[in-house]
Amino acid sequence: MAWLAVMTFLFHVPHTIALRNLLLVAGIVLIVAGWCRRPRPSLPASLRACAWALLVLTAWMALQAVLFSSATGYALGRLRGDWLMHFVAGATAAFIAYRVRPSNALHPVVFALGLAVALVLLHQARLWVTTGTWTLRVMPYAELDYQSTVHGMLAALVIGDRACLVVHGQSPLALGARTGWLLCAFVLGTDVLFQARNGTAVVIALLVAGIALILWLRTARRRRIFVLGAAALAAGLVALASWHTDNRWSGFAESYALGWTAESTCWYNYVEANCPTTLSGAPLEESAYRRAAWAREAVRAIEQHPLGLGYGHDAFGRALQQRYGIAGWGSSHSGWLDFALGVGLPGLVLLLVSGALAVRGGWRQFRTHDDGTGLLFSFFVGGYLLRCLLDGHLSGWRLGLFTFICGIIIASMRPRNYEKRVYGE
Repeated sequence: MAWLAVMTFLFHVPHTIALRNLLLVAGIVLIVAGWCRRPRPSLPASLRACAWALLVLTAWMALQAVLFSSATGYALGRLRGDWLMHFVAGATAAFIAYRVRPSNALHPVVFALGLAVALVLLHQARLWVTTGTWTLRVMPYAELDYQSTVHGMLAALVIGDRACLVVHGQSPLALGARTGWLLCAFVLGTDVLFQARNGTAVVIALLVAGIALILWLRTARRRRIFVLGAAALAAGLVALASWHTDNRWSGFAESYALGWTAESTCWYNYVEANCPTTLSGAPLEESAYRRAAWAREAVRAIEQHPLGLGYGHDAFGRALQQRYGIAGWGSSHSGWLDFALGVGLPGLVLLLVSGALAVRGGWRQFRTHDDGTGLLFSFFVGGYLLRCLLDGHLSGWRLGLFTFICGIIIASMRPRNYEKRVYGE
């Protein structure tokens, strides 16, 4: 459990790749050493279709690199380091987690992610005590988008856990009633610390998914009304807090529309005097404008290269260099568009099919085997894929942390009476 917690925490900490790799090798050595006398996980039947889809996707990525990429060696290297190695980490996490009781295997993950969020809260509180002003978007270490990713993953786990508790009377994270709801309040309340609009949108979407689940699955009438009211209030408060503390929302719609329609070089060489003006005369909101313009350029590049340029997180940057001679760019800030640029539209379709099959597999595990961990898996995968649509999070340590946690969740997918049969409890 300590190994799971340390590995989960280190993923988002800068300059810890060597330490993570060392711990990963140590985990693999322990697995090999106990191979004959330790239990080994097996993939649930509900997720086998997803596994086959991922296998086909990986084969396509290799085939695309050989047949359609102008940088075959680079693409194959990225495939090994930024795709296959993450699945090795996820498989290692699954083997380690399987040695822990299902009700405890996810505790280290929640602890590590919760610790990271708590450190952000404590850092901002310390600055408030010393300066007299509470400053949002200030992180104790790493960048804002790093910490927002961690918060989003924790939110997906906690909201999925609470939704399962309401509709099924089961907490997949094995949290006590009071502890679980306090943790949920902590996660929702700390969203405002990051002022990450896309992160807030995903949290609200997860709450709406929970509300839809409660409406769909029958629960006690009084309990349903109370929980629905609380969930709707939470979603409203999260949205309201973001709206009132982040002044970027005021110019979002006009600026985003300009990013899609206005032909200007401002999207890569941002000088306010040279940027297009809004119809209302309001100041241009830089983030919304540039994200829309980047997405527009990514779509244009996909139209030119429908079979992709070769896998890699910097496919958008390579496309810009080919078209405009601009060097040094990386992501388009949409993981879906980056992936389509890298491995082509067939690769994006296969990715989305894999994600849909994963969500469906988790749901089937929940309904067929009375296993709430399956529902938790669906929330986690769905939340991550939605965030990848809005941000360039489908690569690097984020993808690594996602596959790592997925491995732990999958290893925890066992029938509800498993512990009673195995441990006599």
